[in-house]
Amino acid sequence: MLTATERDALVATILHLPAQLHALVDPLNLEQLNTPYLANEWTVAQNIHHLADGQMNLFIRMKLILLEEHPTLKPFDQDTWVTTADSIGAIETSLTILQGLQERAATLVNSLDLASFERTAWHPENGEVTLEQIARYYARHGELHLEQMSQTLAAAN
Repeated sequence: MLTATERDALVATILHLPAQLHALVDPLNLEQLNTPYLANEWTVAQNIHHLADGQMNLFIRMKLILLEEHPTLKPFDQDTWVTTADSIGAIETSLTILQGLQERAATLVNSLDLASFERTAWHPENGEVTLEQIARYYARHGELHLEQMSQTLAAAN
């Protein structure tokens, strides 16, 4: 069971992501953001757009688990989602979405009593999941993509 200290750490991680993203991408130009430096890896821009898509999906999953009895969560094919026109090019809109979304997610996670994190849902690919698992993944998801983008940019040098 999630503790209050762990919940506070999740909230801090969630709130810190936008600043970490800006520190990484603000020095980059549009060409650098959209260059595929590594074969079979997303560009930095695709990672940013994916984060907006992914965090939106995870946020909605948290709300569904919180507000419905054992809902079924819809998977999405992230590799297909990064091929649409809105996942290429300028990243400002996705960064803005992430800023607001991270604030809302932090507010939601911080507001929950610890028993709420035990609520469950069904995910067709992952089986039964808890709100705690989704909240932990929400917080960790941004960190995973920060690492991926850092590796991508390191390959450019």
